[in-house]
Amino acid sequence: MKLINDDFCFACGEKNPYGLHLSFEYSDEGDVAWTYFVPDKSHEGWEGIVHGGITAVVMDEVAAKLVSRMAIRSVTGRLDVRYIKPALVGERLEFRAKLLHHRGRIVETKVEARRDDGTLVATCIAVMYQV
Repeated sequence: MKLINDDFCFACGEKNPYGLHLSFEYSDEGDVAWTYFVPDKSHEGWEGIVHGGITAVVMDEVAAKLVSRMAIRSVTGRLDVRYIKPALVGERLEFRAKLLHHRGRIVETKVEARRDDGTLVATCIAVMYQV
């Protein structure tokens, strides 16, 4: 499988007019990646609450960016998301991915989403498969 970046990724693509336009930062050691995201009304599920799918998209993307930063071309194999507290429209969230394991073609990461006050909103184990 050939992976081609046409810059239309819903999460980070600059050319996608409907995308989230996320940008990422990385630890010097290369085992942590993070991004900040402020959801707006267009990301809503119930009134004032961010749709869980949007939260999952950002978790998936920060995990993918971490693995990509490790020079591993991969696709998502599995996301195991646990929603702890509601993410609120207009409230900034930090999404942080940390490398757990890298065995052969499989890379496993843990992602956390937190409010600015440190409240845990969601956790995720993301399993990525090298292609």
